[in-house]
Amino acid sequence: MEAGNGEIALEVIQDVQNSVDLVLLDLSMPRLNGQEFLDIIRNNPVTEKLPVFVVTTSTDNSDLVNSVLKGADAYFTKPLDFDKLNEKLDLYLS
Repeated sequence: MEAGNGEIALEVIQDVQNSVDLVLLDLSMPRLNGQEFLDIIRNNPVTEKLPVFVVTTSTDNSDLVNSVLKGADAYFTKPLDFDKLNEKLDLYLS
């Protein structure tokens, strides 16, 4: 599934919450950025344990630190290293 902004992403998770296994999250999203999205889902008992991998162009260390502090399970910068992403996916989805 795909969402064009953070608000739609929240709707998608709420509509099909039992079928979402993992979120790939960009920090730069319109209407609701990735950090705000993390705050919301980590403070909801239904989604608080949903794995979230941040995938972003940001190389700012504060974005990495804030994402981890807010509950991101992994942090990847673009362009993606698909081998590393797949390794992490295997750990979370197996």
